[in-house]
Amino acid sequence: MSGNHGERIQAGSAQLRFPYDSHKRVEERAWIEARVMELAEYTDPESRGYTRLAFSKEDTLGRKAVSRFMKDAGLAVRVDAAGNIIGRMNGRQADAPIITTGSHIDTVREGGRFDGVAGVIAAIGAVRCLRSRDFPTQHPVEVVVFTSEEPNEFGASTVGSRAMAGTLDKRLLVTLKNKEGLSLDEAIQRVGGSAKGINEAARARGDTLAYLELHIEQGPTLDNMGIPVGVVNGIAGFARGQVTVVGSTDHAGTTPMDVRKDALVAAAEAIQVLERVGRRKDLPNTFATIGVVENYPNAANVVPGRVVMVTDVRNTEMEFIERAEHAFQEELRKISTRRGVDISFDRSNISFPVNMDTWVTGLIEESCQACGVPYHLMTSGAGHDASHMAGITRAGMIFVPSRMGKSHCPEEWTDFGDIALGAEILAATIFKIDERAKEVGEHGQGNC
Repeated sequence: MSGNHGERIQAGSAQLRFPYDSHKRVEERAWIEARVMELAEYTDPESRGYTRLAFSKEDTLGRKAVSRFMKDAGLAVRVDAAGNIIGRMNGRQADAPIITTGSHIDTVREGGRFDGVAGVIAAIGAVRCLRSRDFPTQHPVEVVVFTSEEPNEFGASTVGSRAMAGTLDKRLLVTLKNKEGLSLDEAIQRVGGSAKGINEAARARGDTLAYLELHIEQGPTLDNMGIPVGVVNGIAGFARGQVTVVGSTDHAGTTPMDVRKDALVAAAEAIQVLERVGRRKDLPNTFATIGVVENYPNAANVVPGRVVMVTDVRNTEMEFIERAEHAFQEELRKISTRRGVDISFDRSNISFPVNMDTWVTGLIEESCQACGVPYHLMTSGAGHDASHMAGITRAGMIFVPSRMGKSHCPEEWTDFGDIALGAEILAATIFKIDERAKEVGEHGQGNC
């Protein structure tokens, strides 16, 4: 997979019949802003920032709002067995493979207003753009709001896109439960899906001509470069693991310092070790994080006896992820011996790096060039629904800038003008895919 280094490309000679219109873009900016800000209102009132967890009442309200946005844009709306909301614009050829675009509207806890939402609203905006400029497509176009892209209270993520790609393990629907004992199966039913018919949500290769996803970058590159569009050529993979440190629970006031087996101190050392692994020059473009720490018994006057942590290691090359985890485990063994504690490491989840389709990526670039928009070729360090859709069809992604790179926090911000521009590039790319499908055949191939 290509690295994180692209070039700023100025407007080229590529010509497109798609009618770019800066005046209509201003109108779309206002439309986009109103919808993004409405969705921002559907947040847990007791939470800082913006919290709309998958399957929550706030998520339900957001889903109803997006369905309304779709209907207002002239889309026929339905919910599939995985709970994905699908808005369809028919093409002139009813049985032609589908051009799909979309993202998600669920958030992390105390997140921002734009992650996922920008892509959903831009996708609806792209359909509005095609309609308003009188560009009927040969292929049907579907806007999808994927169910639960973010990690949910059941311990799963990218539920909707995995179901559509046919890679969702049906057993998880029953075995995964939240703290109240509700199963993932039951949660999906509450949003209109049907776990019993989950296979019906899966699409065969050939059903979808291409998948496009607009998303905020969630990093500082575009903002720092002053470039309005990123063209994504690949998505990094990640591996998550659980580290369990078991020491000895003792009284904080009577246990001598030199005989303690403090699990939290050992865990703190492990956190620093993983950071050093992520900085190693022989593991370029590695990102290593421990974002979850659970301390037991978590009392001020007790020496911690047990700590559970979750690691997250990312890279565009699977080899580097494997090497980073191996190096970390070697250091864990040393900490265990030195501090007299037991440390275990178990990988809990893995997502392999994914390349975006070169034909789709090239059409996104052509659309930028025809519009006179500078862009930057780049990889994504964050995971997306596009990773799973790439398994069944040609996939591409468009990034728009995140101010100061902030994301997954209340300060997350993307200018509405950038989203409107991205929506226009998205619409133009949909048009080009529709117009030039014969270049690659009528059926999506995917990366499998």
